[in-house]
Amino acid sequence: MANHLNGSAKAEACPGYSEWLLVQKDEQHVPKKQRRLDETIVIRISEERRERIDKELAQCLFQSSKPLSLFEHDCWKDFFKQNFGYTLPSRFKISRPLLDECYDSTKQDVSQELSLSSSLSLVIDESTDISKNRIINTSVVLPSSKSFYWSNIEADVGKIGAEELIDHIIKTAKDITNTQLSKIVSITTNTCTTMEALRRILKKTLGLEHILTIPCDSHGLQLLIKDILQRPSINQTWTAALAVVNGL
Repeated sequence: MANHLNGSAKAEACPGYSEWLLVQKDEQHVPKKQRRLDETIVIRISEERRERIDKELAQCLFQSSKPLSLFEHDCWKDFFKQNFGYTLPSRFKISRPLLDECYDSTKQDVSQELSLSSSLSLVIDESTDISKNRIINTSVVLPSSKSFYWSNIEADVGKIGAEELIDHIIKTAKDITNTQLSKIVSITTNTCTTMEALRRILKKTLGLEHILTIPCDSHGLQLLIKDILQRPSINQTWTAALAVVNGL
């Protein structure tokens, strides 16, 4: 049998056996399964693969808006470890290094896609957070109508007028376009007095004269709908509808 498998002076080695040996060598880098004394299979995964799984798991939690402590219970930890040989990361690891890694990776992907576009449009708006801090929101729109929510930055303490917003727009636009301001073709804002002044200044700012300003009267529409809902005939129906929704 040994002569048949390995060959001898008068015969060549068995082709099937030779091929099987090559396959075994190729599979040496694959983590092997070992058995405990109780015959339970223990699965080992490489450190590189575990780090990749950590990042993919964290990304799923962020995208699905699930709590970071979703897998903190021991039953989840035992399930993944016994069936897949994988130790789940703690919520502290997810909220710190993994969140930073996912953010940097996502921002790099978005920046890459934006850099490939010949033109971009910005949407600028102000809002307040739950602590009543003033927030400046910025979104980017591509010619394909795909939109990215770029940033929400807390405004500096003090006056936030048209001049301050212009400075913010220039700084943000340079960050988005890698200083190529000519790629910005339009800016959409609401129709408050501050934004109206911003549009007038924008037309006189060197390097930004080409930008088309688009007023969006979303706040005006909100006030109009609010007034309509206060009319007695409509308010009665609206109140009844709210009672049904709140009771579900």
